[in-house]
Amino acid sequence: MEHPETVIQRYFDPASAHSERIPPGDLGKAEYLLAIYADQQLQRMIEAPELQQLRIMHQQKYAEVRACDALIATTTSDREKVNLVRHRRRVDIQARQDNEEIEREYSKQQLLLEKSLENYLRSLKLCTRYNLSVFRATSLWFKHNDNHGALAVTARWLPQVSSHKFIPLVYQLSARMENVPGRFPEQLAALVRRMARKHPFH
Repeated sequence: MEHPETVIQRYFDPASAHSERIPPGDLGKAEYLLAIYADQQLQRMIEAPELQQLRIMHQQKYAEVRACDALIATTTSDREKVNLVRHRRRVDIQARQDNEEIEREYSKQQLLLEKSLENYLRSLKLCTRYNLSVFRATSLWFKHNDNHGALAVTARWLPQVSSHKFIPLVYQLSARMENVPGRFPEQLAALVRRMARKHPFH
């Protein structure tokens, strides 16, 4: 089975490059299906026990490296010090390899997060059939409101979605507003202002 990021890059991205040839309704459906696919794969990765176990093992190995450092600093036996240095080097290499694997997994999660959020918003922009996905798109936006990649996506696509699609969420949106600087509060305030201007009686 191909990895999700391979599927996206090999099949979905090339199809998106020819989107101008596709009717908006069909394109909106395609964007929605891609959003669902990326979202589901993201949740599977987040909940995967293998990644949780890898993080635990990584922490344990770095703790072992620190313990070796303490022993090396206090031992008076040259032979023991040589063995400790050798063992420390081996564990440190393993810990670095684990860290690289964890970073790769986080990169994959980031790609899936950005793809799901972008394609939910693009679908909302293009058609009305999947308007209920505004709830999931907003949930992802709120949950990852300090994620620079996710906020770059919402900065680009959120203003292109008709503000009336967020009316069912007006109370939740208003409740999250804060008078503080930051990309998320600014984006949220801009959306609420747009809703108030275009739909003043809601």
